[in-house]
Amino acid sequence: ARGFAVEEAQAVGAGDVPVIVGGTFISFVASLVLLGLGWNFTFIGGTTLVTSTYKPSEKAKVQGFNDTFMFSIVSFTALMSGVLHHLWGWYVLCAGTLVPIFIISGFLFWFRTQNKSIPSAI
Repeated sequence: ARGFAVEEAQAVGAGDVPVIVGGTFISFVASLVLLGLGWNFTFIGGTTLVTSTYKPSEKAKVQGFNDTFMFSIVSFTALMSGVLHHLWGWYVLCAGTLVPIFIISGFLFWFRTQNKSIPSAI
C-alpha cells in the first residue's frame, strides 16, 4: 500500500487555513473538521508504524509506552495552547503550526520518493 503520511500532515495543516483566511464561526467549524480528520488519519498511520517496530514479546511494553507518551504530549499541548492563545492570539497560533507541518510534509514527500524500502504506512 502507498500510505498517506504526506496527506495526513497536509490535512492537519489545512485545518489552519479557514481560520487564517476568515475569522468567522463557519471558518472555525471548517477548521475543526479538517483538524479532526487530519488528527485521526495521523493517529492511525502512526499507530500502524509503531506496530512494525517491535518483536511480539515487546508488544505490551512498546504499545503502552507509545500510548502514554502520545497522550501525555497531547495533554501538554492542549494546556499550552490556551497559554499561547492568551499571549499571542489565535492567528499567530494557527500560522505558527504551518511551519512544522510544511517541514514534516517536505520530509515525508522526500522520504517517499527515495528508492528505499519504506513502511507501508508512509
